[in-house]
Amino acid sequence: MRGWSILELVVALSLTTLAVTGVTGLLRLTMRSAQMITHRLDAQQAARRGIERVTAELRWAEAVLPVTGCGAAGLCADRIRVRIPSGNPYRRDQPYDVLFQHNPRQRELERRVGGTTNNLASWIDRVDMTFLDAGGAPTGVPADVARVRIALLVTPPDGAPTVIESEVGLRNRRVP
Repeated sequence: MRGWSILELVVALSLTTLAVTGVTGLLRLTMRSAQMITHRLDAQQAARRGIERVTAELRWAEAVLPVTGCGAAGLCADRIRVRIPSGNPYRRDQPYDVLFQHNPRQRELERRVGGTTNNLASWIDRVDMTFLDAGGAPTGVPADVARVRIALLVTPPDGAPTVIESEVGLRNRRVP
């Protein structure tokens, strides 16, 4: 009965070590890829939920209001302030003003009503709003805004940026 030589054992252990190292590296790469995909999907889903919430509430708006610090006309590309009339699904009995804005320091899309601030979406690098009149042309006058196009640039911690867009018409708009 003949056993294994030292050389055969060294070769066998070396081949086993190479195989285990290769499998471990492949496993790490697979886990990192899965984590990146999960972060990307989470960021996109958060941005979609945020933009859906903004558009749902903007549909009820009766007027776009000027925002302090947004130039002479009061319109900024990264925020919008609107008046929601009574009879809305959020506060049925009372009208209210709501401000949707980008918080660049926290990378969030925020909703502000009175003194309350809600985070609608995270990982938001930029918010771009285009204000359109009834004919679909860009406008810089709050009273002329009939539609709003919103684009969110969302970037997960370890992924590429993605743009989520939507456009909404103000259903209850009152023409001055």
